[in-house]
Amino acid sequence: RDHCVTGVQTCALPISHAGLGILIFILFMKKKGSTWLGFIWGIVIGIGINDHYQMIPLLILPALYYLLHIKSSIKNLGAFTLGLFITFLPLLYFNFSYHWYTIEGIIKFIHSGGSNNYIPNNWHIYLLDFWPKFFGYIFAIPERASIVMVGLVCLSYIYYFFVQKKKNITVVLLLTIFAIIFLLLRYYNAERSFYYFIFLEPLLFIVVGFALRILGKNNIGKVLMGVVCLVFIALSLPKNMEQTK
Repeated sequence: RDHCVTGVQTCALPISHAGLGILIFILFMKKKGSTWLGFIWGIVIGIGINDHYQMIPLLILPALYYLLHIKSSIKNLGAFTLGLFITFLPLLYFNFSYHWYTIEGIIKFIHSGGSNNYIPNNWHIYLLDFWPKFFGYIFAIPERASIVMVGLVCLSYIYYFFVQKKKNITVVLLLTIFAIIFLLLRYYNAERSFYYFIFLEPLLFIVVGFALRILGKNNIGKVLMGVVCLVFIALSLPKNMEQTK
């Protein structure tokens, strides 16, 4: 990634922790979880947040899961909470030793409305400027191509839910989580630098990847999926080749 000027910590760790957090969520939804995995889940999410506060919105993952399974997952929730708490001990120690420096910074950030500078912020800018550029940034494709890809993804899910009438609860929850974060980012008042939201990369890959899987359910769809993949791979090559230098 071209923004990784301060080393691996700024970019690779939020991506890896976000991806692992989503994977554990999927395992739990498939009933392949355990108390120990809940404990590890808390550690993974906690370390990700401590590495960069951009990961905070992914707390929606365990929040949704445990709300839906509260009766059968109280013990598991306790293990998750313990794992999460342990990762914050160094931060608590730092704040206790330095007059709650981080807490004071968060309070100032909230009171200033997220930024001391005026940031243009409306639906037009958010939908037609930020998202096409951010989508293109994640997939290394031109801005116009990212608009086409978003259109294909939306059509795939419309076909999946309303034509095929599928009801995959894990897919529904992942899309719900994405929708919640999507709305939260609309009302984020500070500057929307792309690397602040790099934690969304694994979730976007899953959303787009599953949409391509929907296309590939029959022979015509497989051909279409293959063409789409080849086109977007070709479009992403220039930027990827430039970044690998």
